[in-house]
Amino acid sequence: MSCFDGASHLSQVPWREVEGHYEPSVTLAQLHNELSSRASTTTEGSVDFTQAFIQADRPPEGVNGRFFISPPPGSPHANTSGIVYEVLRPLYGVPFSPRALHKTLDCYFKNEGFTNAGFEESVWRRPADAKYAADIVISCHVDDSLIACSSLLVMRKFKSALLQRFTGTDEGPVTQYLGCQLISDRPNRTSQLVQTAYTECLLRTFDMWDEVHTVATPMIPGTRLVKADCPDTPSPILQRRYRSIGGSIGYWVQMT
Repeated sequence: MSCFDGASHLSQVPWREVEGHYEPSVTLAQLHNELSSRASTTTEGSVDFTQAFIQADRPPEGVNGRFFISPPPGSPHANTSGIVYEVLRPLYGVPFSPRALHKTLDCYFKNEGFTNAGFEESVWRRPADAKYAADIVISCHVDDSLIACSSLLVMRKFKSALLQRFTGTDEGPVTQYLGCQLISDRPNRTSQLVQTAYTECLLRTFDMWDEVHTVATPMIPGTRLVKADCPDTPSPILQRRYRSIGGSIGYWVQMT
């Protein structure tokens, strides 16, 4: 059977598969610690994994089981009844895909001599030895990686080995990570997280960049809200927009 990006046809059983879908991510405290250590190291870098989820190993049957989708638009059997496609690789939009990618990366790093940094499941550290003459630390937030090493030669060697296992590109020195600009001043051993670009993107996304009129409260003074003001059928578009604004502002504040 073929594998197509038709993940929107999938459905999941509530609660039962939460553990199989959980994918650990780097905590903000750990990210700040890494930025502090970056200031004293000689180099850092990043690798971008091309279509990362498709490169991940699918979880074994019995954890999430087998997944099937209806033939998506553009496939040879689109709009044909009685035919389904089995998903052979994790796809974007499939609930377990981030977890599958994490488990694949975790297996590779540990086979290469890395161990988790304390309780941080998405941060790996490898001490210097005969293969790599300097310590290497790498963290991954889904498919975004941040690599720190005190030796440029060791960094290049490790990146070369990583890109032999996974298809991707060497992004060179890190200038942005998770929506934030990174500014390093190595002579003074300082690093900064700058959110100017993220803030502008946030305001433009919610149509608040060009014309913004600040007010003390977003409603007419003296307005009294009652239950009768609530619509019988809440707008799903308005609900999604409200949640998006709240989530984006929450991320913006936490990254400060």
